[in-house]
Amino acid sequence: MNTVATNIKSKRKEREMTQQELADALNVSRTTVSNWETGRNYPDLETVIAISDVLEISLDILLKEEKPMVKEFISEIRVSSKRKLALKILIPLLVFTLLYTGYMVVMNVGVVKDVFFPHETGISNGEYAVDEWRPLFFRGEDHLIMNGFFWDMKLTSGGYINAGDIWIRVKDTSGNLVVEETLIPRNSTIELNALETEKKYFFEVKSYDDYVAVSIN
Repeated sequence: MNTVATNIKSKRKEREMTQQELADALNVSRTTVSNWETGRNYPDLETVIAISDVLEISLDILLKEEKPMVKEFISEIRVSSKRKLALKILIPLLVFTLLYTGYMVVMNVGVVKDVFFPHETGISNGEYAVDEWRPLFFRGEDHLIMNGFFWDMKLTSGGYINAGDIWIRVKDTSGNLVVEETLIPRNSTIELNALETEKKYFFEVKSYDDYVAVSIN
């Protein structure tokens, strides 16, 4: 039987503790304590420190003459210290890198901006009668499909010099009115709660101006 096994067993009995009581104090099984006391295996460094505290025996006495075990613990301490030092250096660096990369991605990559901050501009440009409905074009298309989940479903008119009031309505692919004719004063915003994402809609406007632009987000 090794010295550690002997010391654990003798000190436990000296304190009138059963194997189960020691096991409960260390949050291990009784079989584990039995294996230590019979020398079948060693407790790890953290557990040895806990045993020292519970049994009120110094580490010097507990590990006396156990050179292989002491060497193993010293090696473990050195590795642990190096690991902690590396983590102290790497974690802040990693956090900074992730934050900086995330910022650069959101600010500069169009795909990310389109997903998390969706925004479309509808434009109509040409000579039309005041009471004539004309289509809004989005990126050259006469319709809009709001892909994604982060739309606020809001439409804002104006945003350009000499913008005036407009009337707007929205139709679905069957020609049904989803948004009835609505007057939008210059630089005002309306809710588009009747619209759904992933569906095609056709926006039409009437205005005194030849050029009309609206933004949807």
